[in-house]
Amino acid sequence: MNLQLVVRPGLPPGRALLRFGPAAPGPVSLRIGKLPRPGEAALYLNPRLEEAEVWQPKPHDIALPAEWPVSAVDGGLEVEVGAEVLWYLRPGHQYEACATAAGSAPVAGRLTFPKGLVLRGERPTGWQMAAPAEAAPRTPVEDPVAITPQPADAMVIPPVAAAVTPPPDPVAVPVSAPAAATAPPQQGGRGKLVLAAGASLLLAGAAAAYVFTGRPSAVPASPAATASAPAAPATLGATAPAAEDRTLAGVRSFLAATPGAEAARQKAEALGTAGQLLDGQFLLHRYAAEKGDMASARALGRFYDPSTWAADKSPLPAPNPVEAARWYQKAAEAGDAESQYRYGMLLRSGRTDDTDGPERSVGWLGKAAAQGHVGAKQALGQ
Repeated sequence: MNLQLVVRPGLPPGRALLRFGPAAPGPVSLRIGKLPRPGEAALYLNPRLEEAEVWQPKPHDIALPAEWPVSAVDGGLEVEVGAEVLWYLRPGHQYEACATAAGSAPVAGRLTFPKGLVLRGERPTGWQMAAPAEAAPRTPVEDPVAITPQPADAMVIPPVAAAVTPPPDPVAVPVSAPAAATAPPQQGGRGKLVLAAGASLLLAGAAAAYVFTGRPSAVPASPAATASAPAAPATLGATAPAAEDRTLAGVRSFLAATPGAEAARQKAEALGTAGQLLDGQFLLHRYAAEKGDMASARALGRFYDPSTWAADKSPLPAPNPVEAARWYQKAAEAGDAESQYRYGMLLRSGRTDDTDGPERSVGWLGKAAAQGHVGAKQALGQ
């Protein structure tokens, strides 16, 4: 029996049977790894991840849910596996695998995408399986850009005094005497103090200028004059985005409000322009791309594309030409010339799961060239 994936009539759509043995009945775990090409790192499937890429360099044993049916067959076991695992496998590909039933020796072998298996729709969500009891809790993905909080006294706005002492040499401004009929009563034989005040509050502090008459006697400042002061926090808040917008938690909170595809893409592009939070950019672009935004689909392709991948430009641990082709194709079919070119070049390389890729590449490069794409024209020798 060894190890194999098969599809038989009567199975629910998107499910297959994992058969392996010898093995005795018990909880089953499954490890699946990609067969690396020369120069590429081995990657292992962890479908419990949601932040970015489910294929990781660290080996991972997937604890299959207890509710997935298990049967004893020919000295081994037969497990009904759902789309939560199968969705990440690709037709025509082989995978290194190891299945283990509790109390039995591991059974290793190669798995091939089963004939007759049809997977539709977007990536499965709501993966609720419990982690194995002995597994340590997964370390949360940290933000690529550390946000260092400022100490409490890093920015101090000097308080505005209740009353400001006039400068030693006030500027005298001649004031025309008001008409007698409208003049307010004078107290103690003194005339009226005419006051004009202007205030401008800056981040470094506050300065006030007061204009007084030339009368020798001082008059207490009115409560209205001493109580008014511009509100500094409103000015400060408009100069920079909130710190939580630059964290993974802030991105998740934003997406939880189900924004439009364009709003998500614009936030991703703003993070990209600032060179911040690659994981956040990935989540935002994936959200927008799944809603049909071709610019975000192209951006996801570039995260995966071996020709554009770089450790400081992508949140993924390694390039993945198959996934790059999948996202490029979405944008290419929507008419994006750059994606048509890049999809065509990936098909030409033969590194996708399309067995007719090299032949089909000519058509996509031709579509890009017809839109004036210089790289496509060069690739076609035009």
